[in-house]
Amino acid sequence: VSIAGIMGLKNVEVTNETKNIVMEAATFYGPRIRKTSSRLGLSSDSSIRFIKGIDKDNLKKVLIIASNLVKDIANAQKISESIVFDTIDHQRKEIECSIQYINNRLGTNFDKITILDTLKTLYFDIKEIDDNKFIAIVPDFRIDVEGKADLSEEVIRYLGFDNVKSALPLMETTIGQRSLEDNKLNVIRDYL
Repeated sequence: VSIAGIMGLKNVEVTNETKNIVMEAATFYGPRIRKTSSRLGLSSDSSIRFIKGIDKDNLKKVLIIASNLVKDIANAQKISESIVFDTIDHQRKEIECSIQYINNRLGTNFDKITILDTLKTLYFDIKEIDDNKFIAIVPDFRIDVEGKADLSEEVIRYLGFDNVKSALPLMETTIGQRSLEDNKLNVIRDYL
């Protein structure tokens, strides 16, 4: 019927003559889909979606919405009950971070409310530990977020790079001179 998570076969497409439809809501392991898609030379909307990651918590809800749309738009006569074949027991990724870390990494001075509200706007759940530290719970569809550096990048991406002051880093200046090796090479060149 299909290459799971990559492409369905033409003989199972829905057409004007279709009488019965079976809908499936599934998720697949992104790295494996990427490897198989690359090996077969096949790319589709489906494979790209699974490679980027989907929200595993909403599969049942999406199936209900799709069923209702078929009922309303296509005038479906009968919608059967869902059959759950397998469920995924997973924990959402939690990242412990601090306001100070984000500001130090970005060279900014954002207050706690600004940083936490920004992350909440981007669908992160937040557990505050104290005035400085917090735990960000990463939404399932953001498989690219892996650590606190990613949290700081999300904050500055949302708030804008114009909030970062451009300044050269403070460093001690020294009088330049040639290295001992360069001096020896110059003596040899002059001699030749």
